[in-house]
Amino acid sequence: YQRRVREFAMSIDERGSELLIDINENRVAVIHEQPITREKVGEGEILVRIDKFGLTTNNITYVATGKVMKYWDFFPSSQPEKWGKMPVWGIASVVCSKNEKVKEGERLYGYFPAAGYELFQGVENINEKTIKVSRPHLPADRAVYNVYQRENSFPLWKKEIEDHLVLLLPVWTTGFWIADLLNVNNFYNSPAIVMISASSKTALSTAACLKLNHSSNSPKLIGLTSTKNQSYVNSLKLFDQVLTYEEINKLSSNKEGGIVFVDFAGNTSVIKDIRQAVGPEGVKKGILVGMSHFGSTSENFPKAGPNTEFFFAPKWIIKRTKELGETEASNKKTEFWFDTLKTVDNWYKLKNVYGSDVKSVYLRLFNGDFQPEDAFVASFWNQPRAKI
Repeated sequence: YQRRVREFAMSIDERGSELLIDINENRVAVIHEQPITREKVGEGEILVRIDKFGLTTNNITYVATGKVMKYWDFFPSSQPEKWGKMPVWGIASVVCSKNEKVKEGERLYGYFPAAGYELFQGVENINEKTIKVSRPHLPADRAVYNVYQRENSFPLWKKEIEDHLVLLLPVWTTGFWIADLLNVNNFYNSPAIVMISASSKTALSTAACLKLNHSSNSPKLIGLTSTKNQSYVNSLKLFDQVLTYEEINKLSSNKEGGIVFVDFAGNTSVIKDIRQAVGPEGVKKGILVGMSHFGSTSENFPKAGPNTEFFFAPKWIIKRTKELGETEASNKKTEFWFDTLKTVDNWYKLKNVYGSDVKSVYLRLFNGDFQPEDAFVASFWNQPRAKI
């Protein structure tokens, strides 16, 4: 252990890298060298080396809504009016600590930039389970992003599932709380839930959590997906029915009881087609979650029609944690997480990508140039180039 700490300490004069996004165009991504030295770490601060992080369409949502949801404000670049650091979920090692409560060599799970390093200032509220990074310039409901889990005290973290942790847990957590929202509201008295972009990992996670809590009163789960992804979604057996976007008119059979739609893509044209199929009174509730479809932008959310709302997971998590209590909320989440992991082997094929390949994968995700079973775990540290 001590040897590993010394190796970390010696390695921090290496040049890391970071992925920068043109926040005005979104489509431009560059790899920028990120020199760092021990002298840059101030009293009470910690420097972390970001070992690995997941890359999914969830990150595309962060980019698409970066301005309106203030995602660019978490890790400001040196030119914040031009470049943004894309947030990711990952695992990092503390390589330099000038905070007596955080040891060098310790590993953390949480919200980082797509980069090699990050300097954390305003480290506070340190306990045996978590540390918190103060970001007072952000709204209070972003607080869950400021909490970093310590490896030895986080019940969802096991070494053998680390790739799942960085890849799936962030979107699974959103799916878990969407399922909770639906359950708490008795599915808005609807006999059917329609999930747009059913092949997305957030949609699969939502469906899995609903299945784990299935009862005789549970609604029918209908997945909407592209023709090329239909067989894949069907094979996972998470939905009672899987339709292609060309088959939306079949939803007309749900006019009488109505439906709830959950949109993971931000595709307003699909929502319009759903409303036409079920009629003006057929949508009991519309829940807008993601924006993996770049034919739409954050400005299109109001165009989704009446009786819709944008689901912002951190806000719901704060509300429900207060209602359930931290222990009950944590225990329920832990139980559902490990039950879900028993089924994910067929969901995706893990691929590790390194260095400049990170940019290539980002652009592929942005352009929709990937298969639903593709799953990318990335790092800026030197490893063999992967075939992507």
